[in-house]
Parts: sequence; structure tokens; C-alpha cells
Amino acid sequence: MKTRESLFRKILVATDFSEHAGAALGRALALAEKTGAEITVVHVLADVADAVPGTAFEAPWTMHPEELQRAEKKLRRQALEHLDAWLTPHLRPDHKLRTEVRVGVPFVELIRAALKGKHDLLLAGTQGRSTLGRLFVGSTAERLVRKCPCPVWIVKPEHEWPLTSILAPVDLSPVSIKSVRLADRLARLSNCPLTVLHVFNVAAEQPIPRPPGTASLDLSTMRREVRRAAAQQLHDFVHAHTADPARVQQQLGLGVPWKVIDRTARKLDAGLIVMGSVGRTGIPGFLIGNTAEKVLRHCDCSILAVKPDGFVSPVTLS
Repeated sequence: MKTRESLFRKILVATDFSEHAGAALGRALALAEKTGAEITVVHVLADVADAVPGTAFEAPWTMHPEELQRAEKKLRRQALEHLDAWLTPHLRPDHKLRTEVRVGVPFVELIRAALKGKHDLLLAGTQGRSTLGRLFVGSTAERLVRKCPCPVWIVKPEHEWPLTSILAPVDLSPVSIKSVRLADRLARLSNCPLTVLHVFNVAAEQPIPRPPGTASLDLSTMRREVRRAAAQQLHDFVHAHTADPARVQQQLGLGVPWKVIDRTARKLDAGLIVMGSVGRTGIPGFLIGNTAEKVLRHCDCSILAVKPDGFVSPVTLS
């Protein structure tokens, strides 16, 4: 009997019944087949009062609390029926999953569901490119990337499973260790290439760190020396934190991090970017959290955002 990869144990999928949510569910089902993970699908009702006829925002307080409770119960039942109907075309008889309907602010309730269920992955869908040539990413997706403690996979529907290429941008910080290890395991699970990218954001006017013994070198020579040192750091990083370093492509970039990541992902035709969503600043590092959000907004790829150890979400269960 083939042993499943214990990469994820419990997967949470957010749905608003859109095709984008369907893409997220597809990833979850494919991952579950590989890993044996349990899946819970959650739909969040944003506001019960607004959903009840005759309770417009001008006078939502006119409903008696007992009426509101009855209305919420009815809406929850209808949402569960809608959820079951939406799931049916996606499922095979052997698929088993839980469903849940919550009421409140979507990103808050999704994080609470992840915390309560001790999920180790949350998948949510988002739209692709708009007519304006940039990505429209809802506030829910960005807030999940910023505030959810477990890894968050924001799925773009144009990238189907199985993965064909993974890009892992790193700043060599502890959270990058977590993200590159996860990227490596996903690459092996999907049998696809992994590229680890380290980006320098060194503006021309900024001082460049001088390696020992280079005090008298000119600017171009210093840049080459710094790049050589960075290449060695990246080499050591990859060899320390991936299972088979020979299979991993290593790449250095110079420029604005999110732009370099975007260009590299396009060149590789990467289906997934795995990166830390909170990191360190400075040269050669960069503010990887801010970079993760910019990548989410502007890049075609799905993104899997990883939090550092010890991260505490501002959202609590109560």
C-alpha cells in the first residue's frame, strides 16, 4: 500500500460559491488525495440583518432579537443547502468533507474557523486579471495573508492542478526556511521543478555592504563581490533546507522584490509562489510581508503565504 505524504492534516476551504472558490476546492481535494488530509468547507454570511427583506440599513434595529435569531437560523439552513448543492458537482462518492456556515466578517470568521479547527492550511479563491491589466484581489484574501496564523493558499483559477512549477522567493530569514521547506515538499509531491529566488533591493544611491578586504574596490567590482557572496549564501541556504538540492534551481535577482518575483514567475510559468508573509528588512533582505501582498495583487500566480514561528493573529476565538 502506497504511503501518503503527511504534508497537511486538516485543510479549510473558504467558499462564496464562485468559480474562484471552486478552484480552491479543487486544489484541496487534490491535496487530500495525496496527503489524506481532512477537508472542511466554510461559507460566511456577512450580515444576517441585511439579508432579511425589510431590514434595510436605515432601520436594522426594528427587528426583535428573537426574530433576528429565527432569521439567522433560516439563513444558515438555506446556506447549508446551497453549500451542499454547490459541492455536489465537485465531489466523487469517496470524497468526505465537513461543511460549516458562519456569520460575521468573512476574514475574521475564516481565521476563527482555522484556529478552532486547528487547520494547517487555508485555501481561498480570488479573481484573475481585470480589464485594467492588474489583479483585483478582495480585502478578504489580503487580510487572510496578513493575519491568518496557518499557511494561506490564495488560488487563481487559471492555474490548474497538478502544479507544473513552483517559485520560492526567500530573504534567508527563519520564515524563509519554513516557506522553502514547504515549497520543496510540494514540489516533490507534484513532481515539478522548484526555483528558489533571492532578491536584492539595492538602489544605486544606497551604500553597498563591503565584503572583507574590498575597501579599495570600485563600485562595479563591489557589486560583483556582493553578488558572489549572496550566491554562496543562497547555495548554502538551499543545501541546508531542501531534501534534494540538486533538483532545485537557484536564482538571484536585483531590483524591486515584487517586480523581480513577478518577472521570474512569468518566465518560469510558475503556477504557485510560496513565500513568507512576515519577514525582515534591510539589505540584502527585504520587507517580505509587504512584498507578499504586492505579489498577491499584481502577479498571475497563486500564492501560498507562510507565517513565522510564534506569529500570533490579531483575530481571536472569542
